[in-house]
Amino acid sequence: MSRIHRFDVSENTKKMTLEGEDERLKWRVFNGRVEVFWKGRMVTSKSVKLEDRICIIVQGAKTRIQVEKPPSELVAKEVWKNGFYKSKRFDTFEGLVEAAGKLRRKDRTLGCSYSAGKVFINQEKNIAVAYRCFGEKQRGIPYGWYASPEALPEEVRRIIERACNVMVYGENEEYVAVGKVSCLKV
Repeated sequence: MSRIHRFDVSENTKKMTLEGEDERLKWRVFNGRVEVFWKGRMVTSKSVKLEDRICIIVQGAKTRIQVEKPPSELVAKEVWKNGFYKSKRFDTFEGLVEAAGKLRRKDRTLGCSYSAGKVFINQEKNIAVAYRCFGEKQRGIPYGWYASPEALPEEVRRIIERACNVMVYGENEEYVAVGKVSCLKV
């Protein structure tokens, strides 16, 4: 069984600690290198740059560091910074809405299921992001995204920020019906 820990290298990344049940894994960014320690002993290190996303992959006694490179396209880079990956990009807005409409979450106490997909669109409908939500007032997990060729990185940043505010704080929810799925217009 493997565990993956992700973090971004930034100006204020000093030292991070993760404590397990019976083991201690620590990592730190120091002099342009990320160093991983297990039980007080350095097991691996790798050179990194500012704004790299680091994955520390722990598989039993083996620990390795992987540096994720951001996409070169500006819109894709903006959604990547917020947890959406290239493999989750949809070719059409309708494809994203259809896939998000199939997401379900179960309520074990009531014995029924609810829609778990929340789709957020902008006014022009050229950008949409979908989250898989497990309850009310939760941010959810990034599920998928769509951006037309006319989309700008600033618009993507704004829609993701507004989507998070709506999910967590319930700000100004305005729904638009698209097929069988209700989308939130932000």
